[in-house]
Amino acid sequence: MHKFKNIFLIFLLFFSVLFIRNTKAIVATTDKLDLITKQGEIVCATNAEFPPWEYLEGENFKGIDIDLAELIAERLGVKLKINDVAYDAIIFELANNKCDIAIAAMSSTEEKAKSTDFTDSYFSANQVIITNKTNKNDVASLDELPSKKIGVMLGTTGHNFCVEKEYNGLTIYNKLSDAITDLIDSNNIDAIVSDQHPAEKYVKKYPDKLEILSSPLFTEDYRIAVPKNNPELCNKLNEIIGELKSENKIQLLLDKYTGNNSQKTNGILDELYDNLIYKERYKLILNGLLATCQISIFSVILGLFLGILTAVLIITESKKFKNLVPKFKPLRFMLYLLRIIAKIYVNLTKGTPIVCQLFIMYYIILNPIGINKIWSAIFVFGINSGAYVSGIIRSGFFALDHGQIEAAYALGLNNRLTFWHVMIPQMFKHALAGIFNELIQLFKETAIAGLLGVVDLSRAGEIIRSQTLTPLVPLLSVAIIYFIISCILSYIMKKIELKLRKSEE
Repeated sequence: MHKFKNIFLIFLLFFSVLFIRNTKAIVATTDKLDLITKQGEIVCATNAEFPPWEYLEGENFKGIDIDLAELIAERLGVKLKINDVAYDAIIFELANNKCDIAIAAMSSTEEKAKSTDFTDSYFSANQVIITNKTNKNDVASLDELPSKKIGVMLGTTGHNFCVEKEYNGLTIYNKLSDAITDLIDSNNIDAIVSDQHPAEKYVKKYPDKLEILSSPLFTEDYRIAVPKNNPELCNKLNEIIGELKSENKIQLLLDKYTGNNSQKTNGILDELYDNLIYKERYKLILNGLLATCQISIFSVILGLFLGILTAVLIITESKKFKNLVPKFKPLRFMLYLLRIIAKIYVNLTKGTPIVCQLFIMYYIILNPIGINKIWSAIFVFGINSGAYVSGIIRSGFFALDHGQIEAAYALGLNNRLTFWHVMIPQMFKHALAGIFNELIQLFKETAIAGLLGVVDLSRAGEIIRSQTLTPLVPLLSVAIIYFIISCILSYIMKKIELKLRKSEE
């Protein structure tokens, strides 16, 4: 009987989410051009990890596409807001009405066209093959690709091309910088399929190690993506693109960002300067640390609340805590239903990877109703932490000396006073170490928030690494910061435990 009730509640939640999502999608089909004009702002989604088209320079977005978006906003007479997300999530942002347009060196495909519309082409680019000069399995011609190990970026046209050609030796990366590192430092891949201009940036940085095959793989057209069924906005953007082309401004943007302005690094001091001081890249790490702390603090508060609430609901089925169960039958039945929900929540949370929870919560539940990325991450980490805190709290309750509870009743304390003044303080003494360990673990787990495009501490290091292609300094800096804060939290926990022991003595 309990299993059937659990299944019913799960299906009820699932169909409720679908209803909310579909309702939002219907509302989002109205044309955006008038709304953009009235609000005085256009929101553009991009993936700032693809220089020279879009990237972060300190705290600022830079690149050909970013400047193009600024020109479009200027001609529309509105302000520009950049929404940085993972590349494979850009279409979801458009479909869920989180942005007005998307500019990210994108080309139109049949799959993308099912959920979004595209403008006319604003630039034609070649897809090229990057190879390692020192690799014994070097690719000499395009005909050799089917027999080689090829690196591609997830969701790109190069990825789609290789899949359609049924190339077997594909290694899929989230970022071009990761593929470049693999190509240079290991034999995991023999070649990379990439856009020509980002490829040229990396070849200029490592001319002794990398080269580009003279024959391009194919040519693609870059277009601006707009939400489905917005013809007025699409036509207006096509008009602006035509004007910019006729004025040669897009070519000027290309010339501006394709110069050889890479930093050369010869030693550890040069790497420190290039990764932290140059273009004030240290500010990116500091802002990332601030975002990580913000997510961690609010997640801990939410996790503690959910953990205590869930633990109290579940322990009421134990005979040891029968006095917490109300005698009024309707309240007892309500408590019974809440206990079932609490168990489902704990089991679902513990039984699924936190990455899946992060994507489901953001893209399916919270994103369609307008919750931003940071608060989505806070909800996910708080909910996930609450399930584990619940187990710690329950252990603390069951470790209580039953004699103290009986003594409280003997002194005339009622259920409420006994719970708040006897059970809760004693429980926290037993559960304190576990709660602090969960806090430390939560602080480190927030590193995956970058998958949503949140520039937290971990993603800040990844962004710097993708720009400099020297992983030692940015990744080591991030690791040291995580280690220092974890040590501080452990020290605080030991001090509190020591004071509690002295008070007991």
